[in-house]
Amino acid sequence: MSKPSRRAALRVLAHADFRHFLVARLLATLAAQMQIVAVGWQLYEITRDPLDLGLIGLSQFVPFVLLILPAGQSADHYDRRRILMLCYALEGLCALLLLAYTIAEVRVAWPVFAAMLLLGGARAFSMPSGQALLPNLVPHDDFTRAVALNSSVYQIATVVGPALGGVLYLAGPQVVYSSVLALAVIAALLMIRVRRGAREA
Repeated sequence: MSKPSRRAALRVLAHADFRHFLVARLLATLAAQMQIVAVGWQLYEITRDPLDLGLIGLSQFVPFVLLILPAGQSADHYDRRRILMLCYALEGLCALLLLAYTIAEVRVAWPVFAAMLLLGGARAFSMPSGQALLPNLVPHDDFTRAVALNSSVYQIATVVGPALGGVLYLAGPQVVYSSVLALAVIAALLMIRVRRGAREA
C-alpha cells in the first residue's frame, strides 16, 4: 500500500469517538477470549470431564440465541453507548465472580456455567449495539474504512486473546480473571467519553 493510500486508510483514526470505541472493543474482546481459555482449563482441572468443555460453549451460546432479537431491538430504541457500557460492566462482573470462585477454591462446576450464561447475555447485547453505534462515530465518507478497521481489530483480538490468556494462566486463573476485570472496567470507562450521535432512520 502506498503512503498516500495508507494515510487515507488510517484517516478514520482522526475521529476521537471512533478511537475510544475501537480501543474499548479491542480490550473487551481480548478480555472475553482470555476468560474463555482460562475457564476451560480451570474447569477441566477440577472435573476432568471433557463434556464440561462443551457445556461451557453451550452456556454462552444459549443466552446469545435467546437474547439476540431483543438485543437488536434495544439497540434501536435505547442509547447504544449506555448498552455497551453496561455489557462491559457485566463482563467485568463475570470476571469478578470467577475470581471469587477461584479464591474460594470451589470444586463444583455450576457457578462457572452461571458466570458463562452472564457473559453470553452481555455479548448478545454488545454485538448489535456496537454495530449500530459505529455509523454515529464517523462521517459517511469514512464509514467503510471504519468498518474495515473495526473488523481487523476484532480479528486480531480473537487471535491474541487466547494466546495471552494461556500465558497468564501459567501464573494461575486468578491472574487471568484479575486482568479481564481490569480490561473490562477500562473498556466501560472509555465508552463514557463517547458522545451520543444522531441516529439513522
